[in-house]
Amino acid sequence: VMKAHMPWLARSLAGRCEVVLSLRLLDDMRRMADYLGERGVSVGRAGAHAGFTETAMMLAHVPELVQMEHAEPGLTDEDFYAPEELVRSQLASFLHGIHSQSENGVLGDPTGAEPEIGDTLLQMAAESLCKDVTADLRGSVEAAPTEAS
Repeated sequence: VMKAHMPWLARSLAGRCEVVLSLRLLDDMRRMADYLGERGVSVGRAGAHAGFTETAMMLAHVPELVQMEHAEPGLTDEDFYAPEELVRSQLASFLHGIHSQSENGVLGDPTGAEPEIGDTLLQMAAESLCKDVTADLRGSVEAAPTEAS
């Protein structure tokens, strides 16, 4: 099972397993943004690459790989992360690379990330994937909304 934002993994597994694409990305992002917002983490700080969200998840899962002494903010502009900008910003990063959007390659602000928050975010992602796998096994994967509500 792959998320829409992990096409490289899907390609690497092609022919070795069945790949089910989860299209719940916007729903998952909203749930995570709500959870983080309740903890004082803005969408801009949460980020999309090496920001608070991913850093917290890494701290929860493989803390030995995280070097927090090197953590520094990158692009934290709230407008960049607006749902209506998602397709444009992701396309730009795929076409031109993250460094075209953020000099240091960080989209968000990893400083202050906490493993406890990362653990909850990973649990949320796992629950979403489980729902998709269960639905797929039953033959009823629902398409996710394509627009922000």
